[in-house]
This record gives sequence, structure tokens and C-alpha cells, in this order.
Amino acid sequence: MLDITLYSKNDTSCTIDVSESFYEWLSHSKFSKIGKSKEIEITNDSEKIRLQLIELDNVKRKEYLYFLLESISEFSEKLILELERGNPALLKADSYLKDSIIGDHIYFIKYLQALKKGIEQEEFVYMEI
Repeated sequence: MLDITLYSKNDTSCTIDVSESFYEWLSHSKFSKIGKSKEIEITNDSEKIRLQLIELDNVKRKEYLYFLLESISEFSEKLILELERGNPALLKADSYLKDSIIGDHIYFIKYLQALKKGIEQEEFVYMEI
């Protein structure tokens, strides 16, 4: 598992653990081109540390949110199309969640939504990816 962490200025953070395939997909998408990391000193767990972070100003925050909403919509559409086709994997109960296209779409939607919710919180002003 890999993670994306959002940091506030008041010593709080939110970490989202994601799969390697999700992280790789993000790194090849427009998501990776929105903001550039720079070394920033923050306080985390009462300790000053320097990390490579993306500053979430209003413009970047809106761009990330737009990208995430578009991606959620795209993966939702793919999921609906698979469900409408009557994909035989649906007959295998929960087993399809790990090994099928439908499971991949559900996973991506879930973690895109988690990222969106984190970035929406204006208390988080930095992101580490």
C-alpha cells in the first residue's frame, strides 16, 4: 500500500492508503500535473519536519476537485455500463470485488471520493503524494 497525506497548519493530518495500481494511475493522470512539490517545513506530532509537499491554494484545490469529480463520474459510468451488460462476475457474490473490472471501478470510485473529501477540507493546506 502507498499513501497520500494531507496536512494542516495546526499539526493535524489525514492519510489515505491506496493501492499501487491506483497510485500509478494518479501519477499518469492530470492529477500529477496540477501542483508541483516543494520542500516545506511543517509541524507534525509536535515535531518540525521538512517534506516535499504541494501547497493547496484555492486555485489548485479547485483544479484537484474538478479532476476528482470528473474521474468519479468517468468510473461511475464505466461501472454502470458493466452492470448493464450483466457481467457474469456479479454472480460470484463478493469475489468479483477483488478480481474484476467492476471491483476495480468500485475501488477507484471509493478512493477518488476519499481524496475529494480530504481536499475539500480547507484546513488541509498541503498534500504529500
